[in-house]
Amino acid sequence: MNILLINGSPHKVGNTLKSLKVIETVLEKQQAGTTIFQLGTRKVRGCIGCDSCAATNRGVYQDDLRNSLIAAIVNADGIIVGSPAYFAGPNGALCTLLDRVF
Repeated sequence: MNILLINGSPHKVGNTLKSLKVIETVLEKQQAGTTIFQLGTRKVRGCIGCDSCAATNRGVYQDDLRNSLIAAIVNADGIIVGSPAYFAGPNGALCTLLDRVF
């Protein structure tokens, strides 16, 4: 079993990653493999309404995180999303990315 841990924080070594590492330790004790997907400060584009994803299930931009996250999700048996809370909500870039993926 492979679990994808998505770190939606812009900080590579912040509290969100520390929390995901605790989860990773528990999962590995249960013989589950884990992969961490780091959002960081990489570019996340918004939807442009071109509808190309309807035919390909992938985004039109090749330099966008969407396609790499989709590939990671396809290879995962489970997903855990971690995000810092900004003003009682998750990171905006993470929300944008997840909206486009799902």
